[in-house]
Amino acid sequence: MHVRKLPSGSWNVVAYAGYDRKTGKKYRKSFTGKDLKAVKAEAAAWEAERKCSSDALGVAMEKFINGNEKMLSPTTVNGYNAVLHVLRDRHAWFYALPLHRIGTAELTRLVNEMDGSPKTVRNRLGLISAAMKASGYTMPQVRTPQVPVPDLRIPDSDVVRKTIAAARETDPELWVCIMLAATGPLRAGEIAALTIDDLDGTMLHVHHSLAMGPDWRYHEKAPKTRSSDRYIDIPPELADAIREQGYVTHWTPQRIARRFRALLRDNDIPPYRFHDLRHFAISEMLSQGIEEIYIAERSGHADYATMKRYTHALGNHRTEITRRINENFQTLFQTDA
Repeated sequence: MHVRKLPSGSWNVVAYAGYDRKTGKKYRKSFTGKDLKAVKAEAAAWEAERKCSSDALGVAMEKFINGNEKMLSPTTVNGYNAVLHVLRDRHAWFYALPLHRIGTAELTRLVNEMDGSPKTVRNRLGLISAAMKASGYTMPQVRTPQVPVPDLRIPDSDVVRKTIAAARETDPELWVCIMLAATGPLRAGEIAALTIDDLDGTMLHVHHSLAMGPDWRYHEKAPKTRSSDRYIDIPPELADAIREQGYVTHWTPQRIARRFRALLRDNDIPPYRFHDLRHFAISEMLSQGIEEIYIAERSGHADYATMKRYTHALGNHRTEITRRINENFQTLFQTDA
């Protein structure tokens, strides 16, 4: 409430209750009278009446997911539904709370009860915030766990070469997938969505991805970000291999990962994920001194900040790079004789 005394001597009280979904402005109503206590009571009654009509959080979340399903990727819808089930099954007390009763204390209790990584907790709170906002409420602030910088698992060159050699001898289709990830660097979903028509000479157009939908089937979707729609000039040998087999792959991302694990196991190669080939390709380009703008363009990253995650992978190259930097700066200390 906002209370002020008017020049006439009367009291003006403005009551607030939620937000208008269309305009984003607060719902408000003004009450005026000579008796401050009576005016405040009238305003409080109006606020209570409006707030009592608010949905429970679970209902608001379902409305938000269903109302935005066509605009969200299948993967996002799956993730949102998973959060909905977690709250309903493990935190029923919070799931059933009316939106107007969700405050900092309730959110703090929820965060303390939640299991999972800091990123998982933050993702769940993100959906709660979006559902509340769509219903005209603002989620109160709450302290959340700090998300650590992910420790990327990047296989070394020898392991990747052994993997490529094993696939070339035993599984040509998997070899194509591995090479696209290790040189592209493409994601498994992007590889699975490629067709022979996306290849023109050595230029590959990456503009779709396969993602698991709410029906637990794979669906083709638009790229993860605008920068993920890109053209990549691949090695001629790889382009020829794709044309020779007449397709890129018939496998889903899940099948690619399963065949990849089997290849490592059958050839006594230390286990790592198929997606780690993408990390390998990016770290290799960084170690070669290729500018980040070109790496981000080839990998489909939305921003260059992501590149910082790979700097630790430069290893011994950092010493050489530091030497070159210092040599360049040394010229600033030189004076003419």
